[in-house]
Amino acid sequence: MASAPGPAGARPQTAAFELSKLQNEIRVRDRQLDAATKDATALKTQIAAKERLLQQQSGEVQRLKERALKAEGDSATAAKELAALKVDKRKSDATIGDLQRQVERLKDKVAQLSARGPGFNEQVARLESEVKMLKKDNMRLADETKAVTNQLRAKDRELAVAQGKLAWAAQVEGRNKELENEVLAQRKAVEQAVAEARTLAGEGRRKDQDVSVLTAALEERRKELDRALDDLSLANAQVKASDARCAELSQELAVTREELARASAVAARVAASEAKAGIKVEGTVTMAQHVEEVKYLQGETARLKDKLALAERDLAVAHAIKEKFRTALEAVNMPAALEAEKAAVRAAMRGGASPARAAFARRFSAAAEAAPDAAALAADAPEEEQRAAAAAEVAALPEDPTAALSAMCLEDQPAAAARAARRRGAAKAAEEAAGDAAPRAARGKAVRGRKQPEAAAADGDEEAAPAGTQAAAAAAAEAEEPTEDGDEAADEDGQDAADDTDAGKGRRGAKGRGAAAAAAAAAEAAKGAQQRRSRRLKKDQAEAEAA
Repeated sequence: MASAPGPAGARPQTAAFELSKLQNEIRVRDRQLDAATKDATALKTQIAAKERLLQQQSGEVQRLKERALKAEGDSATAAKELAALKVDKRKSDATIGDLQRQVERLKDKVAQLSARGPGFNEQVARLESEVKMLKKDNMRLADETKAVTNQLRAKDRELAVAQGKLAWAAQVEGRNKELENEVLAQRKAVEQAVAEARTLAGEGRRKDQDVSVLTAALEERRKELDRALDDLSLANAQVKASDARCAELSQELAVTREELARASAVAARVAASEAKAGIKVEGTVTMAQHVEEVKYLQGETARLKDKLALAERDLAVAHAIKEKFRTALEAVNMPAALEAEKAAVRAAMRGGASPARAAFARRFSAAAEAAPDAAALAADAPEEEQRAAAAAEVAALPEDPTAALSAMCLEDQPAAAARAARRRGAAKAAEEAAGDAAPRAARGKAVRGRKQPEAAAADGDEEAAPAGTQAAAAAAAEAEEPTEDGDEAADEDGQDAADDTDAGKGRRGAKGRGAAAAAAAAAEAAKGAQQRRSRRLKKDQAEAEAA
């Protein structure tokens, strides 16, 4: 018993460790998500910078393309001009050659004509002037040729520069294509980072849900632990009460045996004294009175024997109750029972039902209280009624405390509280019926006259038994009617009924023994209620398994 809360106390520590572990994992995931978000932001910034650079380079490429096209046009124009200049140069060269040939011919003519006469000198002078003019024209053409050559060289240099620019533009275009490929790769990386961030966010949400579920499960386990501790304390209290009841029954059995021995000795002494004294006229009793006393002693002896047998039976029942409670406590403390209880609670949570563990304690406490009270009330009842009461008490006890525990976990607390209140009301009605039977016992005592107090009380019990039986049956029928009161009112009424029952226990000796029939009727009503509760529990178990 002392080591029972060990596994139950270890479970909250394990759940707390798992909760802290999950919180650490969530923190790590959050840091990873933050790092991924920062990386995505950096990648977006780099992509924006690359796009701006790409736009600038694209603009520059367009400008270079325009300049290249313009340079190509200029080079084509310069080539055309160069071709024209080359043609002009060839023409001028041909013209110079012709002029030189003409000069040579003229010189030959001048040399031939100088020997002929003076008129020829004028012609020579005129021809020399023409030669000078031709030389000037030739020099001018040479200057123009030099200028054209310089222009051609300048155009060649411009063409070389344009070709260099075209090559650089081609390189820039290749670099731009490479940058475009890099930008596409960066965009793919950004998309992957965004997808990973979404995945991490979803995983974080799932972890949050898992943490909330584990937190709720941890709270439920704590509540179950508290309820288990309450059940354990209630069971310990019931075991102590059962031990006390066993001690009381043992004392009552010893007292009953002493009374039986004393009555047997008194009867033997009376018989011996009568045998020795013989028949006397003075101081003797009549035959009718003697027969009545003998009958009374025989009935008292039989009643004491029945009381002794009933006390032994009650003692055996108390020991059985004690063993069943110990078995139930051991089953509660076993890990397998805890796993079954966990599965039942999960099924109840999935089905939407709230487990009411308090009903288990109330039901077993009511059964433990009803068994000794009914045994004490039915101690002086006739043999058939005593047997019926004992059978009802044994049938009212739960056969399998472990199954009762797992079944009662699925029962709602308001219904259990209402049923407990009805049981306490039935017990209270039985006590009131026993109280009403006391005046009738007194009237029977007055009629009997010289009978002993026990005989008078017994006769009074026999007269009051039908009324007590009817009252107890009516109270049990009213107690089994469904009520619409709340849990709080039911608990208050049940507590008042329990107080009245405890008060009635102290008044049993004063009220007499007329409650035997009432106890039997109450036991029958309790048996019927137990059967109805068993059917209801089986129905709840079937619904829970179906859910």
